[in-house]
Amino acid sequence: MPTQHSTGEEAHQEQGIVVPLELEGLRILKQEVQADGRIRVEVRATTQRASCRHCGAVCVKQHDMRPRIKRDVPLRGHRVELVLSKRRFWCLRCHKAFTESDSACGRRKGHRYDTIFCDLDARQVLEVSGGRKKDDVAGVLERLSDCDAVEAVSMDMSTT
Repeated sequence: MPTQHSTGEEAHQEQGIVVPLELEGLRILKQEVQADGRIRVEVRATTQRASCRHCGAVCVKQHDMRPRIKRDVPLRGHRVELVLSKRRFWCLRCHKAFTESDSACGRRKGHRYDTIFCDLDARQVLEVSGGRKKDDVAGVLERLSDCDAVEAVSMDMSTT
C-alpha cells in the first residue's frame, strides 16, 4: 500500500519536475527520463472525434493509432522527445481513412515552409526566410553584403 510520505532515498531516485507543455488540445499520458538522458513525453489529443478531410463528416470510429516523434530544444541539457499518438479515423460516410490533425505541433507536409540561414562558426541564426525553393533562397543570398563568404549550403527534405 503506498504511503503519503516519501523517504529521502525515494525522493533521490525520482528527481525532477513535471513540465507543463501547454499544448492546447493535447493530454499528457506519460513523462519519463530515458536511460540515455532523453526526456520522453507521450501525448494524445483530448477530442474523441475528427472531421473527415474528404467529405467533412464528423467521425468517431477510430481506425488505428500511430506514434509520431517530434523533437524539441534541449531542456537543461536533456533532449526532449514528444511522442504524439495520432489517431486514424474511418469515415462511415465516404469509407476513407484519414489522420487527425495536430496543429499544436506545427505545420505538416503540403504547407508553407521556411528556410533558416545560420552562421555555424558563431552558432547564430542569421535569418528565417519564407519558402524553400531555389528562387526564395537565391533572393536572400543576393541581399547578403558578402555573399562570397557563404562556404556551404545544406538543404533537407527538399528536391530543390
